[in-house]
Amino acid sequence: MALLARNGVPFSQVSAHRATLEEAYMQLTRDTAEYRGVPAGEATR
Repeated sequence: MALLARNGVPFSQVSAHRATLEEAYMQLTRDTAEYRGVPAGEATR
């Protein structure tokens, strides 16, 4: 916070957030999938 104040950066709340390894992995891979299911009723023939 001192760094923000010293450089004139306005802020109202700063809090630490620690993600678990699982949360970090899910965030990094959220747009990729090896398998995507087919909606019910749209099964391939």
